Amino acid sequence: MLGTTTIAINVRHGQAATDVVCAQPGVDADRLGVMGLSGGGTMTLWMTLCDERFKAAEIICYSDLWHVFGYRDINYCGMQVAPGLFKLLDLPDVQALIAPRPLLVDIGAHDSCFTADSSMACYRRVREIYDIAGCPENFEADIFHGPHAWGAHKSYDFFARHLGDE
Repeated sequence: MLGTTTIAINVRHGQAATDVVCAQPGVDADRLGVMGLSGGGTMTLWMTLCDERFKAAEIICYSDLWHVFGYRDINYCGMQVAPGLFKLLDLPDVQALIAPRPLLVDIGAHDSCFTADSSMACYRRVREIYDIAGCPENFEADIFHGPHAWGAHKSYDFFARHLGDE
């Protein structure tokens, strides 16, 4: 109807919500981070890429390879569709565009949506790109023994380290 994608609409709404948050007393707009799980991880990725106000990001259970979860597993929702990108690059390439900003990815060893084998392949590719970009200290993972869920083992320390703990 609007000639755009669901993710583009969601990102625009997220930016409007961020505008409101930044206008609140006590909010330091120079110390914003964003995190999300699964579809929220998709939003986290695209919000970070589209809005420089986010200084650090945590993508939870949305690390994989597009051909694996999109074709092999047929596991995606409409908001994860960006027409034409599959021909140009893969999800790890898009995640690595966050560099040099800090990125934490959470990978569940028993995630039934984004399986550990292909999630780790994504992680290794993003790691390689952060290394090449000269900012390896800004990329880390929380690989936890659990399902499609938030590991919550590194989040607080990650954001405190990269955004300041005041």
